Amino acid sequence: MTTIRRIPVVVLALLTFLLLAGTALAQQATGTATAPSPAAAKLIDMAIYVLGGVISVILTWLAHRLVAVLEKKMGLKVDAEQQAKLDKLIEDAIAFAEEQAHKAVKKNETALKMSDKMEHAAGFAVDMADSYGIDDLAREKAMKLVEAKLNKTRALPA
Repeated sequence: MTTIRRIPVVVLALLTFLLLAGTALAQQATGTATAPSPAAAKLIDMAIYVLGGVISVILTWLAHRLVAVLEKKMGLKVDAEQQAKLDKLIEDAIAFAEEQAHKAVKKNETALKMSDKMEHAAGFAVDMADSYGIDDLAREKAMKLVEAKLNKTRALPA
């Protein structure tokens, strides 16, 4: 059994112990049970403090994992692999647009304006996103990514 699969079992065991200890203390307070010895009462108090700390650490870890999973599922955080796919898609989209502009010049058509090239690149990116393993790439986002990549390329020293 992996560590992650054991965690719910451990948490359940700890919560069960706390429930039983709390029940025993409640019975003692209401007078429906015999009082435990002072040593047993101290042991229960210590166990509650220790287990409370352990449970809070586990719950904190689980909360962090939940946030990480939600960020990934909602697209708030892009992992390195996804970013590499997106970069490759945008580079290929720009290359496609440049090739279309080159073909237009070869056919003696008017040269494509930069805005037309960006439209071609964004269209390519949106159409081909699925084949690159990218879900739901909006045209506006594709335009911004193409523009950012072009500006980044222009800013590089020769």
